[in-house]
Amino acid sequence: MSNVKAIRALLQITQQAFADGIGCTQSNIAQYERGQTEPSPGRARRIVEFARGLGLAISLEHVYGESELPICTEVATQGVVSRRDLRPNDWQDIWPELAQPATQVEEVAHG
Repeated sequence: MSNVKAIRALLQITQQAFADGIGCTQSNIAQYERGQTEPSPGRARRIVEFARGLGLAISLEHVYGESELPICTEVATQGVVSRRDLRPNDWQDIWPELAQPATQVEEVAHG
């Protein structure tokens, strides 16, 4: 079962806002959350990109429920504190997934 509902809860957004952000319908989100269907690989990639853009560093494994969702300092503090701030000398060893999303988000923001 997917983690779509948990991801949306961490992002603190409505089903409609999530749907708008990943390019689908609110009904699609409701179906994912009820476990009736799972996001396609392309849609799962859009979920990952959208969540990363809002400060939640996740991967496809998180979307599909194969990995436990991270506790997200960035989301909890609304971006005021980052995990990089908390562990400036070794964040990349603890959270290697943070290294890649920052680059992707910058490319989207500047591209």
